[in-house]
Amino acid sequence: MKNNKYKILMMTSAFIGCLSNVHAEEGKSETPTPPITMPGSSAPALKIAGFTNVIGVSTLQKNKENGRGGPPAAIGVPKSDLSFNVNGKTPTGYGYGYVVNFESISAASPSLTRNYVVFTHNYLGSVQVGNVKGVDDSMSQSAYTIMGGLGGISGSAPDYFNFSEGVVKGATMIGSPDIATKVNWVSPSLDGFQVGVSYTPNTSHLGKLGRNNLSAQTMNGYGHETSMYPDNLEAPFGLNNFVYSASYEKVWKDIKINLNALLLTERARVVFPLGYDSVGAPLPADNRVFKTQHSNAYQLSALMTYKDVEVAAGFLNNQKSRLMTKELIQGYKRNKDARGSYNPEGADLGDSGKAWNMGTRYTFGAYQAAVGYFQSDRKTDATNKATMKTVTTTLDFKAVEGLVFFGEVNFIKTRTNQKFIDSAQKYYNLDLKAQNAVGNNSGTVIILGTKVSF
Repeated sequence: MKNNKYKILMMTSAFIGCLSNVHAEEGKSETPTPPITMPGSSAPALKIAGFTNVIGVSTLQKNKENGRGGPPAAIGVPKSDLSFNVNGKTPTGYGYGYVVNFESISAASPSLTRNYVVFTHNYLGSVQVGNVKGVDDSMSQSAYTIMGGLGGISGSAPDYFNFSEGVVKGATMIGSPDIATKVNWVSPSLDGFQVGVSYTPNTSHLGKLGRNNLSAQTMNGYGHETSMYPDNLEAPFGLNNFVYSASYEKVWKDIKINLNALLLTERARVVFPLGYDSVGAPLPADNRVFKTQHSNAYQLSALMTYKDVEVAAGFLNNQKSRLMTKELIQGYKRNKDARGSYNPEGADLGDSGKAWNMGTRYTFGAYQAAVGYFQSDRKTDATNKATMKTVTTTLDFKAVEGLVFFGEVNFIKTRTNQKFIDSAQKYYNLDLKAQNAVGNNSGTVIILGTKVSF
């Protein structure tokens, strides 16, 4: 008898359940069943973040070539950024997720810049695979790290100043893989020590592009410095690019020290869109690819924090990374199109530049004040040089969470040599560019702006 009552009860429950399902399918909303999670695990969760800057710029400089410098002041929107970050965790403690990042620059279409998956574990570290920057971006700290405003010459200031021909403008290693399809691995921290490595098969490759090492595939993510070549149309790209990183962090009461070291190696190439041999016959596609000198750059940096004061310094040496070879210079000579007529005699005897930086930042209440000094030196051939010296001061005011007002003043002085000026002007003339080669220059770039972020 009890068994019969039990069966009747179960059949009634099942019938009611079926009616509930039919009722839901007829348009009634139903609370979704939460995903099953195991102890220690978490379902994927979405986080959205973004920012935009709006600035006003005034530039006072001796050399006002190419439409830069002098009144009126400029108003700009350097870029806006929006990122979607999804993270979850397995029952065994492995974190997983992906990041999609949109970057919008005014007068250009929004682009999907970073797009990668990430895996983490306390004992194995972090792995990133996809379109992402390398460990040279995430694991280095120097005076650029603590500058406020837009970052001095690593920010928007170079857009408004006429840099002398051949000058290395920033503290980024020549050959930096920047945003390209790569694999990053960063170890867990062990007693303050941490190592990392980035491998980028082709620094000009993004996403779904097929393999093609006979041409540069995109104009993004080169890590290219225009001081060595006339413009980005002549940008070399790197193959088998490796960046190795090591860092150490130590805390003693109110003092915190960070030490960082980076090493970059790659095989670099540059391509002529159209090339001819010495008698004017077209070159086969394979022969339009020229080797540059191998990239072997390194960077050392340090950051010390004491209560509300931070002091940082950095040094990098690009050695001969992506510098022209004698073969490449001969290729420029025999190439009959306009671009190939550029002929920097003796450029293979120079180097790709060195750079120093030092700076300090002080936080008081809602304000942060910083000052930094930056210098780069480069041999453009066996005897001639190009140099830059910059002092940057910044002041940031955090009005409320997500709203910052800032001011930035850059005092910039650049020097070059007549031989490099003549080579650059020859290129601009033959490529029909409405551009004048820039000689020695000095001036001040003043930036006022606001940043809204969430």
